[in-house]
Amino acid sequence: MIPLVPARAQETALTLPGHRVVLVAFLLAGVLLRLLYLGDYPLPMHQDELSNAYDGYCIAETGADRFGSRLPFIVRGFGNLDYRPALQAWLSAGSVRVLGFSVTAGRLPSALLGALALILLWRYVQTLAGRAAALAAVALGALSPWHVLYSRIAHEGTSLPPFFVIAGLLLWQRALLRRYAVRSLVALGFCLGLATNSYQATKLVAFGLFVVVALDAARTTWRRTHSARRLLAPLAVLAGTALLGALPQVWVMLTDPTHFFSRATDRVLWHRTEGGLVFSYLGNLAANLSPRYLFLSFGEYNFLSIARGLPVELVFFYAGLACSWFALRRTRRRSLVHLVVALLLCNLPAALTENEPHALRASGTSILLPVLSALGVVVIGRLLLWAVGRLSGAGAVRRTAGAVYLAAVLAAIAAVGGRLAATYVGSVEMRDIQQQHVLVKLGERLGAHQADYAGVVVEPFGIQAYLYVAAFAGIAPAEFQRLDKVILPETWDRCTRLGKYRFADPLAAWHDWRRAGRPRWLVASRWGRPEMARPVEQFEWLGERIFLSEYDPGWVPLVQADRGTVLLSTVTPTSVEFGFAPPKTDRAWDDLPLVVHGVQYARGIGMHAPCSMGYAVPAGAAEFRALVGVSDGVRQCGRADVVFELRDQDGRVLASTEPLTPDQPPRKLTVPLAGVTTLTLVAGEGRNGRDCDHADWVNAAFVLAAPDSP
Repeated sequence: MIPLVPARAQETALTLPGHRVVLVAFLLAGVLLRLLYLGDYPLPMHQDELSNAYDGYCIAETGADRFGSRLPFIVRGFGNLDYRPALQAWLSAGSVRVLGFSVTAGRLPSALLGALALILLWRYVQTLAGRAAALAAVALGALSPWHVLYSRIAHEGTSLPPFFVIAGLLLWQRALLRRYAVRSLVALGFCLGLATNSYQATKLVAFGLFVVVALDAARTTWRRTHSARRLLAPLAVLAGTALLGALPQVWVMLTDPTHFFSRATDRVLWHRTEGGLVFSYLGNLAANLSPRYLFLSFGEYNFLSIARGLPVELVFFYAGLACSWFALRRTRRRSLVHLVVALLLCNLPAALTENEPHALRASGTSILLPVLSALGVVVIGRLLLWAVGRLSGAGAVRRTAGAVYLAAVLAAIAAVGGRLAATYVGSVEMRDIQQQHVLVKLGERLGAHQADYAGVVVEPFGIQAYLYVAAFAGIAPAEFQRLDKVILPETWDRCTRLGKYRFADPLAAWHDWRRAGRPRWLVASRWGRPEMARPVEQFEWLGERIFLSEYDPGWVPLVQADRGTVLLSTVTPTSVEFGFAPPKTDRAWDDLPLVVHGVQYARGIGMHAPCSMGYAVPAGAAEFRALVGVSDGVRQCGRADVVFELRDQDGRVLASTEPLTPDQPPRKLTVPLAGVTTLTLVAGEGRNGRDCDHADWVNAAFVLAAPDSP
């Protein structure tokens, strides 16, 4: 048990010279970490935050979301199972209205709420545990990787839940101190109700907090008055104001329950038996509060976060969670119970769902970690001062020890937090992880070219590419709402048409282009430039290449049907031998497109060396021809090299190549077939073993002799 030294004496001893200056410095650092360079850290832009930002853009310009729902209470994200409260979109609408549409404008509401949460955090902890704890809490909150990053993302689940959690705790604390006077419950009830408009998971958190507050208010009022009539007044005020704040979501729940409960239908652990559900919940709760996940996993991505708490607070957090009861004044211990209840409720949506641990569904915890860790700072400081007091009873010595301890803690927080922030800022990979920045760059490049083309074909990749095209190619909200759209009725949105944009395989869309009369069409492809298109532009982002090209009316296929050809991919092989993996038809061996030296082909054979395939030569075949090369999928491997050979039925080599690498253009192999009854394609290991030896035979075909040939 913590030594029972008067709490007020401990608060006096745990002081720091220049306390206010240090507090302001940490607050300023926290505000700057949330507001500076919003458009670059993280890189723009995750599909969820873009969905909110573009819906906000649409609301600001037209009064309706991107799908035309006027003054929406919920907005559609990625399909029938992804309807979300519209508060984040409305906040983005306000900043977009003032600043114009941009990544910064979309993220600004989150940053402002994150900064405001620090001030609420300071007020709450100061009342709970004194100035030293409040200073430690602000330092930890200001530099928290979890809260900083979540304050810079325009996702409804990042900054809104922690803001409502700390605001609700502060208002609850004040209501408790005023013994649940009716007027103290107005703002608290409205805050809890309004929180249901923020994020799907927060609906459950807010409802849970409302129930606990109501029970505590009823208990307090009854013990004070023993009057049923007086008991009803605070509960009626709390319920009425909560209903007022939650009215938009209540309306949706009554009029559109399917979309109101959309995410719960495929995420909550309904399928577990009763016992299995309990154990799953407890296991998930432990995962979300485990030391390694919370404090020792910097750089490990978890649902829009790359870290949670600071490693330095590991000991403090669990000390605060376990021992704060003994370090607080008796009048504040009830608030501590409320704090722990809030912690459990903030983790409830994560613990009741799949994919654990889950930083986003437990995002309210991001503002509670600094509180409990700050209480741990007080707990350990109290033990230190007790030990110093046993050695020297002088008050000056204890005050000096307290100041040194607090300064050391704050210095450690600043050093570790600064180091992690610098690491994140200096890592493009961390800033980009899951952010789909390549789609942002694609949208910008398409916007620069789209006016010159009658149609644009975009090879589908990533999530909701059509939304990136709309946002970054410059499609205004009114135009977007007016454009012809084809969105397939699937669980998650899959758009195949947006005005002149087609989201389809470029090789398949080529046939649509021919039927349309061969107008100018731009093609954006991920795997390689289609063989029937000529290059326009190419860019690369973190090893991923994007090719812009246009269909070429003058393109002549290497294998022409009118010359009498039999594509090898239409012939059944007589033998197949492989040492690592079986070959594929019209795909690379790993089922990716056939891409050699930046060009994508529709027909051919994909192998992984060593591999061989034998074919019976069709009657009348005069020659065999193919382009051969190493697949672009291994261009960064550094070990890939393949020897290609053609052999006859006696094993004689009819044609071969030197060891080819991904950096080399494809080789054309052509052999006459006079006297050849069986042709065997061989992909052999080069000089570096078989690692990465992806061998493609593209446009491989038997060419039949013309009827009048000798």
